[in-house]
Amino acid sequence: MATSPKAQLWCLWVFLIILIPLGGNAQYDFHQGYIVTISNDTIMGQINISNTKQSAKYCLFKSSNEAAPIKYLPSDLISFKVDTLKLYTSKNITVEDRSFDAFLEFLVDGIVDFYYYSDSYAEYYFIESDGKLYQLTIETDIVTIDGKRMKVQRNSYKNILRSAMRSTPDLYQVIDKSSFDPDDFISLCVDFHTLTCPDEKCIVYRRQDSKLNDSKLKVRFGLSGGLALTKSRLRATFNTTDDIPKFIPFQVQRSPAKFLNSTYFSPSNKEITLSGFSLIPVFSISVSRSWTRYFQLDIAYQHIVFSEGPSMTTRRSIATTLIYRQELFFEKKFRPFFNIGFSLVNPIDYRTENYFISYQKPEFKDGLAGEVIYRTVEKEIPDVEVLGRYPDAGYVLGGGFNYHINDRSALICELRFAQSYHKLQATYDSYLTAFLHERVTNWQLMVGVQF
Repeated sequence: MATSPKAQLWCLWVFLIILIPLGGNAQYDFHQGYIVTISNDTIMGQINISNTKQSAKYCLFKSSNEAAPIKYLPSDLISFKVDTLKLYTSKNITVEDRSFDAFLEFLVDGIVDFYYYSDSYAEYYFIESDGKLYQLTIETDIVTIDGKRMKVQRNSYKNILRSAMRSTPDLYQVIDKSSFDPDDFISLCVDFHTLTCPDEKCIVYRRQDSKLNDSKLKVRFGLSGGLALTKSRLRATFNTTDDIPKFIPFQVQRSPAKFLNSTYFSPSNKEITLSGFSLIPVFSISVSRSWTRYFQLDIAYQHIVFSEGPSMTTRRSIATTLIYRQELFFEKKFRPFFNIGFSLVNPIDYRTENYFISYQKPEFKDGLAGEVIYRTVEKEIPDVEVLGRYPDAGYVLGGGFNYHINDRSALICELRFAQSYHKLQATYDSYLTAFLHERVTNWQLMVGVQF
């Protein structure tokens, strides 16, 4: 069963909403730092820290700008540090009854250490006291009170904090008033360190940004150009008032003109497919926190001419397209990618010349009360004027590859499939009008640069 264009666009929107979170971990933002191997060797270099979920699973390290990145798992390193921003240490943790190795982010390095960990589902906090690691949690129990089932929270984290800080009873009241919030945990760990070891400094690894674990927002520009193979499928409904008798039956009066044949429309379903090539320049703006996953706005201009026999149709349009792009193998200079997006296409000029049509119009055979018959009318119209142009939506799918020259620029080669739908109202003379439904399909091969 065929689906309508609107239904196809809704399905694509749902697919895009599902897809975006799946590509959320692959980001690229290197800073100076070092790693400590399991043999206790310290190696200076650059470390990617753009995403906390990624950093909890592995460390992406390269010894210089030109070197290829190397992926280290928690079993390969003791720790790694990035500038003065972040320090990660390898620990074996248990989350949701599952034990595994992970890189925990140091938030406080003191008498009691405080760590942060996140995955695709939640955020977790740990403290380490006397060489033992404890998870700070809030647990919810379902209890029955006066015949009603109610949720009751057990603030288990407060008991753990009291136990870890049992040598400082003065903090018990602060612990009782604390919220399940990393800022409260950091303050408690710093206060405990100050009270128990005032001669040594407690180190707090906390960025000053409003967001703790995000890299900076980046805006890039691009220029592309390429060849487009465009196919246009036209369906039309014609109406005519040419010499229609005044007193013909109502149902005949409201009927559209019937085609016998036409240069553009087949007699059976009034539809034809035209194709042609055109060059398309594209200006793009992309916004991201990395090179590997970003949203891009493209503005493209297209001028294409369709011809068949003496008839010729010229169409000029401007398309604005919003694209979500995901790169793969982000540790390489050569990176394939895929696109998905939506476009708004506005035809700015649509003109047809030497248009030949043939249709039938109703007449009466024997006076006003006689039988209705149809007479064939053939017309060659030198110029067709479009009365109304309505911008309409479409979708874009694509794939290609980027070659990253350096941290700021990349070469792009891309193949796109784009489809859009247009509605046009045209007049051919004082009595003949048409409503055109056009489905335009583009295969675009483009090359360009982003900087």
